[in-house]
Amino acid sequence: QGYLGKLDRVFATGERHAESEARVLLQPLKDEPPREVFVNYVYQPTRGPNGAVDGIFVHAVDVSEQVRAHREVAQLARGLTEANALLADRAAQLEDLVQQRTTKLRETVGELESFSYSIAHDLRAPLRSLQGFSEVLLTEYCAQLEPDAQGFLRRIGSSAGRMDKLIQDVL
Repeated sequence: QGYLGKLDRVFATGERHAESEARVLLQPLKDEPPREVFVNYVYQPTRGPNGAVDGIFVHAVDVSEQVRAHREVAQLARGLTEANALLADRAAQLEDLVQQRTTKLRETVGELESFSYSIAHDLRAPLRSLQGFSEVLLTEYCAQLEPDAQGFLRRIGSSAGRMDKLIQDVL
């Protein structure tokens, strides 16, 4: 129903009519395009001394800026909701990726620990041989060895012992 029809109804019934954020197209000049505005308005019947409707009081307030701002806020809120959904999705994807990489890292660390243990044990066998042979040479052939040779053998045994201690600490 158009504005004239609403005015006729208020005049005929004597009942007030009001609307909020009603869209109105205003044609300022013939050469200019219509301008869209939003208004809150009321058509209030006025009555004469006999109680009959003799006019209509019209009060309208331009709320175009508020309506546009409200629409912009609603659009921004939708965009924010969509962005939050995308962020939540991406966060879940990243969490899955972190979990996968953590699992892979734990497997790799386990493999490195096994490899380290194996290497350490493999290194200890020759060190024990060095210690044992240097000790045999010092106890069995000490009298036949020059003092410098005896010192070298002691240093070999001592160094092999320190190396064995370092390897044990790694294990």
